[in-house]
Amino acid sequence: MARPLVLTVDWDFFPWNGGMAKSKRQLSTGKGKVVEWLLYDWSCREGCSPWIDTALWMSRALIFASCGRDMQAECRIRKDRKCVDIETFIGEIDRRYNYFHRKCESTCADSHASAYPVVSEVYARESSPVDVVMFDAHCDLGYCGESVKMTLSGRYDCSNWLMLALAENRVETATIVYPDWLGMKEWSRFRARKDIKVLLKKNRIKVFTWSQWLVATNKVVKRQEVRALNIVRSGSWVPPHLDYRFCDLLNAFAMHFHNPIEHGEVVAREWNYQAVFRDLHEIVNQSQQGR
Repeated sequence: MARPLVLTVDWDFFPWNGGMAKSKRQLSTGKGKVVEWLLYDWSCREGCSPWIDTALWMSRALIFASCGRDMQAECRIRKDRKCVDIETFIGEIDRRYNYFHRKCESTCADSHASAYPVVSEVYARESSPVDVVMFDAHCDLGYCGESVKMTLSGRYDCSNWLMLALAENRVETATIVYPDWLGMKEWSRFRARKDIKVLLKKNRIKVFTWSQWLVATNKVVKRQEVRALNIVRSGSWVPPHLDYRFCDLLNAFAMHFHNPIEHGEVVAREWNYQAVFRDLHEIVNQSQQGR
């Protein structure tokens, strides 16, 4: 008998993320040295306050602009960067999974930490460990020593929820699907870790890119029933100007699901690109006048 399946989708899977972009600058070192760096820090935590979230994206937009680049133009669902569009994604999911039935529950949240209670609820309801299929630009298996300590002490956040669920045997197997625009860049750092090597050896983790997953799952005999569908925005990773496209993703799932997916506390963030620079200009002027 097949184990219950939880499908979890992170919005950061779709848009090309400017945090992976690099810019080159000429430094005045006397030797004309050229350095390269990420346009913004790829590491941060989800679930921060709206004020911090706004400040974070204002600063990132400013960094893009200082390099002569447009964050809104670059950070979006771009076919030229191997991003998959929403319609194609939904079509491929529909071919492989059945989430029309009444036993499938849907949830929406900002942080992927929300997947842990979803998995736990299905685990308790079905009296069985679950299989997870996750579409995400992160593996959520713990990113630092602190994440490992959290897992060992039974605590979780967006960075380690999946590792904790595997460690507690709430999740039997996890299939992690990375977007093609990212590829295996992140996974190459994780697969040699001792705890992950144990899970790989036991076939409890499988990792694909989107293109690889399409090939591996292409021969669908019977669509698998989904017991829970979890969709998250991950606002710390995806800019506010794409929130309307996140709503498109929710609506596309809801149309196939035949039920509206409650947004909960996930509301579109206020974002006016021109106002961002006007506000930043005022802040700079005030700072200079205060000297």
